[in-house]
Amino acid sequence: MLQIGLFCTTSLSGTILIGLLKEKIKDFEKEIKVMSFPLSEVLMVGKDCDCILLSPQARFNYQKIKKEFSDEKLIMIPAEDFVSDDVSRIAEAIKAKLK
Repeated sequence: MLQIGLFCTTSLSGTILIGLLKEKIKDFEKEIKVMSFPLSEVLMVGKDCDCILLSPQARFNYQKIKKEFSDEKLIMIPAEDFVSDDVSRIAEAIKAKLK
């Protein structure tokens, strides 16, 4: 099973996005688990994730996080995608990273 972690400031703002993403990626050919975590846990929990989604609030920490994880694992979610109900572009980015 592949694991995707969404990291945002408190993990509360990612809850709705997680639900939408789960619906969108259920048709992927792989079994995927999507979870939300506070940004403060990225260094500890991120190592167990196959893909790390960073909320727009995490952009200030991106360089520090990038030092710990490869580019192949990181996706910085644009603000417009994070606040919209259309998670298509996020799902496509995940699909590309997990190939």
